[in-house]
Amino acid sequence: MYCIVYILIMSFGQQLLSWRRYRGLTQLELSKLANIQRPYLSRLEMDKADPSLSSLRRLAAALDVRVGTLIEETPPLKFLTNEQLDHVARGALRPGMYSAGSATSYIRPLSRLLKERRASLGLYKPRKRTASVSPSSNQQTLRRMRADLGPHQWKALLRRIDKHAVFLSPRRYEDK
Repeated sequence: MYCIVYILIMSFGQQLLSWRRYRGLTQLELSKLANIQRPYLSRLEMDKADPSLSSLRRLAAALDVRVGTLIEETPPLKFLTNEQLDHVARGALRPGMYSAGSATSYIRPLSRLLKERRASLGLYKPRKRTASVSPSSNQQTLRRMRADLGPHQWKALLRRIDKHAVFLSPRRYEDK
């Protein structure tokens, strides 16, 4: 009997992307700080190019980490307070009515996901779409969000959405 062990190893591009997002930098900002071209940075993040040692040093200095840390370690996960989780959950259920401070970027993709789920269950009839976001880009955003938050925070956020969905759903009373 053989035992196979799977080890999840992030590629350098994924590491670079996660560190850049952790620091809150855009590709343009990081490329200026590291003195490299933005298209080259994009190719590095997509693993379509291999970095030179000098590029690694400049990127590490711009991200304020050591080269070894940039290559081997993942940045710490984001931590949302209970209040921020509540705001994100309310905002996902009623987009445009709530903001969640630094977590506001999570609201729109979550609201799209909830709208799609309600439509598939027949609880929501979508209007005509004028300009829509491709489902694949929304899924990528949700995957990144889930990776940023980590499994514990992600589950806590989904529980908050369920909790607020009960309170925000319209209640119908039938007179007999």
